[in-house]
Amino acid sequence: MLLASQVRLTGRTQYVALLVSLTVFITGALVGYHSLSGLELFTEGGDGGHDQSLAGIVGQNLGAAMLLYSGVVTLGISSLLGLGMTSAFVGATMAVAVDNAGWGEVIGTAWAYAPIEFGGCVVAAAAGLYPVLSVIGKVFAAEERLALLSTYARGLVDSLKLLALAVAMILFAGLVELVVIVLE
Repeated sequence: MLLASQVRLTGRTQYVALLVSLTVFITGALVGYHSLSGLELFTEGGDGGHDQSLAGIVGQNLGAAMLLYSGVVTLGISSLLGLGMTSAFVGATMAVAVDNAGWGEVIGTAWAYAPIEFGGCVVAAAAGLYPVLSVIGKVFAAEERLALLSTYARGLVDSLKLLALAVAMILFAGLVELVVIVLE
């Protein structure tokens, strides 16, 4: 009999976690965008009161990533809800930015870092979903069932690899964002 710690989980679970996270992110961003698109909203300009230092940028984004990763202790629920809320905020913010500055300005400013930053959020949420999706995969697999708690624990350990990737993406995006801010 094999122990769960002796079985290497397949990359299929990682792909499913990424696909679920990406689907939730895109859906949330579209809902957020369409909720504010076309409304007459004005901003006073400036930085909106946000800390635009590297520590401020990375701190805010890593905080969001940790919220998205928290699904490892809530069976994925907080990852799904957090990603839905985060992506709706991203979409709503994008709608306001586009309405105020236009697509050209928004893309011209954020193209270098936003996809990496948002990708980091999607990967962090996938890491938060990974342990529970590992268990679900084992429940529905035709192979011999392994101890579900051990499978979850192994999935938790494996999810740290995805979290490390998300953190690296967010750190890199923060550096690029800081460069963009300095050059403006």
